[in-house]
Amino acid sequence: MEVSIVIPTLNRLEDLKKCIGALERQDLPKTKFEIIVVDNGSADGTKEFLIAKADAGVLRFLEQGKPGASAARNLGVRSSDARFIAFTDDDCIAEPGWLRTLLAGFRDDGRCAGVGGPILSQNPENVISRFWNSRRVWDNMGREGRTVHIPTMNVLYLRSALLDVGIFNEEIVGVEDIHLSQKIIRKRYDLRYLEGGTVRHRDPTDVRSIYHKCWLSGRGSATIARIYGLKQGRNSPFSRLNLIRSLVIRKGIGDKYVKDRKIPIYDAIAYELLCRVAILATHDGYAYEMKKAKKSQ
Repeated sequence: MEVSIVIPTLNRLEDLKKCIGALERQDLPKTKFEIIVVDNGSADGTKEFLIAKADAGVLRFLEQGKPGASAARNLGVRSSDARFIAFTDDDCIAEPGWLRTLLAGFRDDGRCAGVGGPILSQNPENVISRFWNSRRVWDNMGREGRTVHIPTMNVLYLRSALLDVGIFNEEIVGVEDIHLSQKIIRKRYDLRYLEGGTVRHRDPTDVRSIYHKCWLSGRGSATIARIYGLKQGRNSPFSRLNLIRSLVIRKGIGDKYVKDRKIPIYDAIAYELLCRVAILATHDGYAYEMKKAKKSQ
């Protein structure tokens, strides 16, 4: 087997059906890849759906009792003997040439650990989804060359490189793929971004979802800070002073997206407001995780 596609899932049956359907339509020969779906304890009919698909020979179904996408992905990686591991999420739809494009774009030079492609929104008609999609310019950070991060929604890794860096840290929530990218770069591997091999993600369409996702990112950032012993206090990007500064002089999120582009005034105003929601939620999540860690000491 050349590629194992690993997908963690939890209570997203309808999304998962679309995701699996798109993977069944890949234009790569079926003998070259397998689909491994790891369920984290779904209670919406997902398990029954996956058992039926597994019985039909469409995929391999695994169950992970430990909560979290990282634990689910790690189980999938350890259960595979393929040369490559491809990751996508249960709310993503891959284009038919997705896997073929990622394989063709992988550089077998001894340093390349992974390649990824564009991630577009399934619902670009929604302004909140457009805002969320605008944040991905920071994920890609390159064109047909080296990048410092590839999201797990659209990536193909060399399995041996994943095992070499220790795959996912199961303590981290929200930004576990960023931490994995950091470990890969620290080991002096290369990550590369491709122009093709697109997946479409079901982006959030309401403010509550934006807040929750960014809150989780804040929690994950706090865990990473503790792992690496990063400085706290005034110098921390999550200090109260820096929070106030970020809310007043907002800079960063989505700036590359809107630079040199004409966007409707409604979008511009919405982005500014949503940026501040994201900043506040990230700081809240960071503070929550730090307090939680302090209490447990």
